Amino acid sequence: MPLQQATFAFQPGWLPIRDLQLDLLFHNDSLQLTSQQASLGQVAVTRLDGLFPHLWPGHSFFINAQLQGQGSAVRDYLQRSPLADTVGAALSQIQVEGPVAAGLQLAIPLAHALPQVSGQVALHNNRVRYGGLTLEGGHRHPAVQRYRHPL
Repeated sequence: MPLQQATFAFQPGWLPIRDLQLDLLFHNDSLQLTSQQASLGQVAVTRLDGLFPHLWPGHSFFINAQLQGQGSAVRDYLQRSPLADTVGAALSQIQVEGPVAAGLQLAIPLAHALPQVSGQVALHNNRVRYGGLTLEGGHRHPAVQRYRHPL
């Protein structure tokens, strides 16, 4: 079942995903979601896969998203999220100029357990500033950083 121009608010404190072009597939007690287009603030979602393996309490909703945007837009989004005190605080000290690609994975329990988030940020030929230090990206291979955090 296709949905056009949908909005999905997946967790309090996070900006909703907007402009979703979403395909839903119900199969018995499971639900798969797929989108090739959406936005998180000024960050483009280029791929979104969601899965409810079982639609009953005690199970989780899993989201895997691929994101692209300017370093400042990614920073702004994370600083307006529940990660503002951790990843967002680190990004307030580090300024990344230029386009970045990121992967984001969420596991949201349908019961009372804490959601989990993990992700990667790929830097490719970016200028990175930290305090008075500036690193010029002249390499061909992206640097990948991982984080894992309970929401």
